[in-house]
Amino acid sequence: MRQFLAGLVVAAVAVSPVQAAITYERLTGDDGFKILLLSGEFEADENVGKLETEVSAFEPDVIMFDSPGGIITTALEYGRLIRKLEVNTLQLRSHLCASACAFAFVGGYERHAEAGAIGVHQSWFPDDVKTSEAVAGIQEVTADVMAYLMEMEVDTKLLQLSMTTGSDDMRYLTVQEMTELGVITPMREDAEQSAGTEADEPVDDTQVEAEEPVEESLPRRRKVKPSTSTDG
Repeated sequence: MRQFLAGLVVAAVAVSPVQAAITYERLTGDDGFKILLLSGEFEADENVGKLETEVSAFEPDVIMFDSPGGIITTALEYGRLIRKLEVNTLQLRSHLCASACAFAFVGGYERHAEAGAIGVHQSWFPDDVKTSEAVAGIQEVTADVMAYLMEMEVDTKLLQLSMTTGSDDMRYLTVQEMTELGVITPMREDAEQSAGTEADEPVDDTQVEAEEPVEESLPRRRKVKPSTSTDG
């Protein structure tokens, strides 16, 4: 997988530096593998619905991020829309996905990431915000994130891990941590086949086909479901 992912980096060498607000870039590898790259910070007034337009037009195999974070509630909106559209997410260490971005990432239908590609830490508030307001804000955001993680079938310990890392620091997750917390997922087809095998009679090893190469098993594009929403 590492060799294949390294090839995808080549397709993204022309990516511009991280900017404010989310921008979109369409990247296509030599093999036709399509990446929709979302760059910038999640802001309060984002037009999140633009993502659906981009996905419908480009039909990406995966969405990838290059973001230092931003407004967490906006990141949750992106994550929910990504899941609604059943688009997979992929994160390479060559691109930043930290803080609020981690929550947008887990909206992916299937999720794959390199070690150290996802970073989490505490939320922060400006110095001029009253303590009572900060506490109330933290409680509200915590409740929203907890509900979101359960909705995305991600262990809520991810939030606990982020809250134990100072806002001036960053905790980058290992593959083991991401797997245990559900931040990254096994291929759904493989999981379904595994579940079916366990329920059936023992399999004759002589009839089992050779395992598919990792490169061939990475997520490909899914058919996008049209939205029933009338919002822009």
